[in-house]
Order: sequence, then C-alpha cells, then structure tokens
Amino acid sequence: MSFPRNPRLSRRDFMRMLGVGAASAALPAWLPRVAAQATVNTDLAGDIVIWDRAGDLFQVIDAAIPAFNAIYPNIRVDHQAVETSRLAPTLVAGVNVPDGAFIEDESLGLIQQHLLNITDWMTPHVDNLVAYKVRVGTFDGQIKAIPYDVDPAMLFYRPDILESNGIDVASIATYDDLIGAAVNLKTANSNMKPIHIDTTPALIVLWVSMLANQQNASFINANGELTLESEPFLNIMNFIKNALDQGVGNLSGFASTDDIAACDQGIQCFYPWAIWFNYQIDALLKDSRGLWRATSLPRWTEGGAQTASMGGSSFVIPSGAANPELSWAFYEYMMLSLDGIRAAFGPNDIYPGGITTIIPTYKPAYAEQLMVPPESLGGQDLYGFATSLVDQIPQDYYFPLWFGQLGDILGANVQRMQAGELSPEDVLSISAEEIRSNLMR
Repeated sequence: MSFPRNPRLSRRDFMRMLGVGAASAALPAWLPRVAAQATVNTDLAGDIVIWDRAGDLFQVIDAAIPAFNAIYPNIRVDHQAVETSRLAPTLVAGVNVPDGAFIEDESLGLIQQHLLNITDWMTPHVDNLVAYKVRVGTFDGQIKAIPYDVDPAMLFYRPDILESNGIDVASIATYDDLIGAAVNLKTANSNMKPIHIDTTPALIVLWVSMLANQQNASFINANGELTLESEPFLNIMNFIKNALDQGVGNLSGFASTDDIAACDQGIQCFYPWAIWFNYQIDALLKDSRGLWRATSLPRWTEGGAQTASMGGSSFVIPSGAANPELSWAFYEYMMLSLDGIRAAFGPNDIYPGGITTIIPTYKPAYAEQLMVPPESLGGQDLYGFATSLVDQIPQDYYFPLWFGQLGDILGANVQRMQAGELSPEDVLSISAEEIRSNLMR
C-alpha cells in the first residue's frame, strides 16, 4: 500500500496509491551502515525510464536516486510519475515502453507475458526474500518481478477502551473471542459497534483474501481451481454475519468520513487489517491518534496463524525495455541491498521516522530499525512487531487473473449479505457461479 505524506494529501490521492516507499541519500547517525549486497558494475552507463505511481511512492523513489547515482554515476534515471493503468496497454502496444515500472501483485498475471525473465538475476537474492512474494511474481518457473513490500495483517485496537471495560486484549485468542469481547463492550456502551466491517467492494475482496490467507487459503488453489465454496470462506462469511447479527459490526469503508468518525468517537475499537491501517491512524484520525495499538490477529483454529498478507506490489522490467541491464542495476540496488532498502524505507525528509505503513520484502533489513516507533501508536515498536510476523504468513497465496474484477461479484454479494438479503452460504454459491460464468470461461 501507499499513503500520502502527513500532513495530508487528498483522499483521492490516497485511494489511487497502492505501494509505498521512503528515501534519502543521507542516513541518520543512529542507523548502522552495512555495505550493499548487490553486485556493482560501475562501468554501466546509459539512460533508463522508470515509471512509478504519482504520490509518495514517486517522491520517495525520486529522493533515493542520488544514493543510487553515488554508486552508478553513469546511469541517468528519467523518473516519471505514471499511473499503473497505463502499463498494460503500453506493453501490448510496444511503443514508449519504460525500462522499469511499479505494479500491484494482483495485476502481475495479466501482463506477465510482456515482462522480462529475470530468473538468473534474481536467483542469488531469493533466499533473502520473503518466499511467497517471489512466488507471486513467478510464472511457469520464470521470475518476472522484483518484490517491493510486505503487508502483514494484525489487529489494531484501543487499549484505553478495553482497559476501562475490564477487557484484556490477551484474552482475545479466537474470532469467537473477538465477537464476545465486542458484545461485552456494546452491553456496557450501547453506542458502540466495536468491530470494523468494510463496505467498499474492492476492499471487501482484499480483506476477505487476507482472512482467507490466514487460514492458508486463496480464491484459487495451485492448479487454478476456484476454492470459494470451502470452509475457510464460510468461516469468514459467518464471522461477518455473526458480528452484524450481534450488533457489534460497524459498517464503513476504510478511510471514509464515517470510518474516521467511528474510530475517533470510540464507536469501533477493533480493526483487523494490514499494517497500512496505520495510515488512517497517523494521517486522518484526530481525537484517537496515539491511542491505538497493534497485536496479532485472533486465530480461526487452535494453533492457526495469527497474521496474513493483505495487498502487496512489485517492480517489473518489460521485455521490450531498451536498457534492461541498467534497469536491473537500479532495482537490485533499491530493493535487494541494505543500502538501497535504507534509502527506500528508512527515515528521510518525506517520512522523518521512516515508512510506517509497510515493511520491505528484503529480510536482512529486519535486523535493523528502519522505522522509528510511530507516535500514532503511542510509540509502539511497529517495525519490530511487523517483521516478527512475516515468517508466520501462510505461503499458500495465489492471485487469480480476475482478482481485480471480484469487487463487482464477491464484493457486491457481501454487501447484499450486510443488507440482510443473502446468507453466508448464498454469498459463496452465487459468487462462485458468477465467477465461473463471467470470469473463468
């Protein structure tokens, strides 16, 4: 995910972003220096065109280019702010193709035939990367993407509200426990609807995929077969329905005016979401900024995972790139070396405390403190907590080619359940039929 700098950009700018970075050639004194791990060939020379989405992603990568040029002085980077929607038609047309570009992981499958096979370049780095991130960018055994961010899921909550009502967050071990705690809160505070339930179709899909991934499930399996009509997805639908039936689910769209008000006014105090919920806490909340904390997700089953992936993005080199070797040098430095990771994620002029909404895919960076504990979470060590979750993310994670179209089907049918028109079973059966008929033909 990607988020506007605080002070705020518009919500329109935020909703157009889905990848994050931070950059500066100058490193703070407290951040230890370790030599870059990338292979450096200082003889490389030429021009490359790099596309990144406008907003903070573009700003932080742009600010990191001087650090790259300190090592590769003869590579000139023409950095352009371009919406990701332009990438696919450009690749198909084969005209004015960039040397590298940002793209959401969910869209990789749609363009993979136009991407360079970078397996040989990536292989030396694979062991240093989160495994599922490499796999979602691999097609027919060929690696075609450089992983960018990891977005571990967690439960954001208001300890002040819980403590004043005698509830210990450590007692919330399962999703049933979460409903039970919410019921107790509502019994004592009739205006509360403690659990956030999202209403935006595209974000419903992303949230459901997170809750499914936590159960080691995806919309499709490794063979591309639809798995929607299965126990993990029924568990999710039953959880949503139960929360609403008990009167403890607050229906609102992430970062909407109603959602912000519900957080600030203490109407909702449980927010199971990815790390990038901290964007809302930091940039949008007023009365409750600093009062939120993060803990592990409740479990679906005993011994089950307490985190998952929600979102993610990568960088790609088109097969039609004019200077692919130079583009690889750029991305290898930025995403596959400690020096580059510091420039892309650590403290800088745009994010003085470092990025607080994602963590890198490059695991050697987890030994460093790239993120100053954010004031938005009362000084909690979010970076240490988030990086500790990564190895627990279930790896059975697949993006169908039609992921981006699920909002119109699954998202819409979940909305109908929220309105009382469909049962959990109906949501899954109707959505499965529509997916097979309209998306899988």
